[in-house]
Amino acid sequence: MTLLCLSQSLSLYAQEIERTPATMAYPKVMDPWSTEMAFGASLMRMPEEIAQEGAYIRWPLFHLDFMMGLPENFNMQATLSTEIVTNHLELGARWQVALTDRLHADVGLGAAYWFAQLHIDPYDNTMNGWMTYPTIGLGYDFGKMALSGRVK
Repeated sequence: MTLLCLSQSLSLYAQEIERTPATMAYPKVMDPWSTEMAFGASLMRMPEEIAQEGAYIRWPLFHLDFMMGLPENFNMQATLSTEIVTNHLELGARWQVALTDRLHADVGLGAAYWFAQLHIDPYDNTMNGWMTYPTIGLGYDFGKMALSGRVK
């Protein structure tokens, strides 16, 4: 159920850097066929509105992100997120542009398939569905720090 709540989000990232930001969140133009990969883990909990008794139970969320540069300032991105019960596979493309030497932007569209199952008494549920994610990102390189924002 948690991944259903990801349809609208705003993310801000700050990173200390020495050159053009190397984070996957910064909307930089990538060389064609170059790749980047990132693995992350976090703790999550079920929103209290969905399951009051489970609102204080936390469990791990793992995600694997992959990005590959394409010609004409495009890139392809794939993300696999799982917290064992719910799984989310997203594939999308973005177009990046350097507005100035420090200000970069991108626009994109992603499609995701999610599926979930829980077969523990008294639950016997299986669900799945499709979602689309239009995105707009903006990043500013301050020199030793970068700030990136994305609306998804």
